[in-house]
Amino acid sequence: MPEPTTLRRTWRTIHVLLVVVSLLHLALVCAQPVLAGWSLDGAGVAIDLHGTNASILLTVSLLLIPLGVLWWHRDRRTVWAPWLATSLFVAEFFQLQVGYSGIFVAHLPLGVAIVIGSLALVVMVLRRPSSEPGRRQPTAT
Repeated sequence: MPEPTTLRRTWRTIHVLLVVVSLLHLALVCAQPVLAGWSLDGAGVAIDLHGTNASILLTVSLLLIPLGVLWWHRDRRTVWAPWLATSLFVAEFFQLQVGYSGIFVAHLPLGVAIVIGSLALVVMVLRRPSSEPGRRQPTAT
């Protein structure tokens, strides 16, 4: 069994990675409506940037899933991390498909939901983690 300081360092590294990737994900998500609006303003390159950003966003979203699973494995209480990361990936995959298909009736509301979900992920990730990995909270009897 690794020493407690090594475990703490490992969990801290996982948490820092999760925070950094979540913040990058949120930045990319927030850039999407800006790029879409820029393209509506007549900038032809903006729609290409919107599509490229969507592809990068999907890749970054895919990175969130294993980080969420590792974070959940830490104390088994943060079950929201892998579920929210997976839900965002599925929503963004669907968003990419409907965007390229031109189905804006689904594309716009789904985009708003993705922004809200990404913001929720960042807020939850930035909350202070429990100090002892592997410890469960006592249940009230």
